[in-house]
Amino acid sequence: MGVVIAAEETQAPVIIQMYSRLFNTGTGKYMAPELATSRIAEIHAVTDAHLVLHGGSGIPDDQIRAAVKAGIRKINFGTDVCCAFIEGYRKEDPYSAPLDVVMAKVSESVKAFALEKIRLLGADRRKRENKR
Repeated sequence: MGVVIAAEETQAPVIIQMYSRLFNTGTGKYMAPELATSRIAEIHAVTDAHLVLHGGSGIPDDQIRAAVKAGIRKINFGTDVCCAFIEGYRKEDPYSAPLDVVMAKVSESVKAFALEKIRLLGADRRKRENKR
């Protein structure tokens, strides 16, 4: 239990991000996980850090409730959000243009936004500086 020891020893007041394998989950709707809630509770008991579960999509509701009770404070449901979007899109018009065609211009807007924030944070300069 290296993670438990590290959490206990550092007592860092930061968010500890728990990736899917640590708590016995996969990612995506295709998985049928059984969360290791005892491990979550064990880590939560030795630190004040906020625990984050990545890979929450596809986990049954009863296990989500148990994870929150055990100490998880944030859960990512990215795949579920994407699936809900695609299902809603298809219900609106099952004969509409393929999603990749429709989303091409939207993707360019998202890319422009991301590049703007990368520049704002100076991350574009850091990459060039690290190459020197």
